[in-house]
Amino acid sequence: MAVISVDVPQWRRDEPVQREAAAHAVRARPVAAEVPTRLVLTRRGRAVLALLVAVLVALALGTVGTVAFADGPSAPVQVQRVTVAPGETLWELAGRVAASGDDRRDVVAQIQEINALPGATIEAGRSLLLPVGGTVR
Repeated sequence: MAVISVDVPQWRRDEPVQREAAAHAVRARPVAAEVPTRLVLTRRGRAVLALLVAVLVALALGTVGTVAFADGPSAPVQVQRVTVAPGETLWELAGRVAASGDDRRDVVAQIQEINALPGATIEAGRSLLLPVGGTVR
């Protein structure tokens, strides 16, 4: 058997010794129980998480707000046209056309709805449509 001599640089000759020493040092350390690490969020991570929560809340509120219930077509209401006299109020007009047992507040609300009134104030001389007695829904 022939022996071949190869010239190895100094840094190559020391390398196996250093690796062996490092491996020994690793083995010499006691094995500690694995400790679970704590989750740390960066500033960008917190911003993304906050945005995600905001989007989920907006979606939840958006779907709740869009729930609608269909109502069938309502029966036509018979009306009569009257001209408001000076000093008359919707309350008085509702009392005049309400059937016995009807709540006058409901009749006032119906008069406002029929005439598209924004409030309960009416002017003298204005023409209004009033429901005929007994047609309060």
